[in-house]
Amino acid sequence: MNGDGRVLVVDDFPDIAYSVCALLSLHGWQCRAALDGGSALDIAAGFSPDVLLTELELPDMTGYDLARELRVRAGGRRIRLAALTRHSGVSASASYRAGFHRHMLKPASRQMLLDAIAT
Repeated sequence: MNGDGRVLVVDDFPDIAYSVCALLSLHGWQCRAALDGGSALDIAAGFSPDVLLTELELPDMTGYDLARELRVRAGGRRIRLAALTRHSGVSASASYRAGFHRHMLKPASRQMLLDAIAT
């Protein structure tokens, strides 16, 4: 499965953010990584991601807040939302209620990541 869009990966662990981004790039996706919500919003302003793949618990805001703000800034443009979290106590149903299309626990397999961002 090869990508043809832009993905913004947000995780406060640099190894995760950059390695997931490298993996997605190998599969044809344009990818940018951010380590917190504020940086993600700055990157998104010039990158216009089609997909947000985010940790839900970031140092400066939640992934839910980040997703909500990205949607506001995108106007009517659709952004696919995927949650990737290390906390098993975070409810998948809460993610879906917040508008996320996928909810995954770390570590996620390569195929899970690719499936999560596919439209």
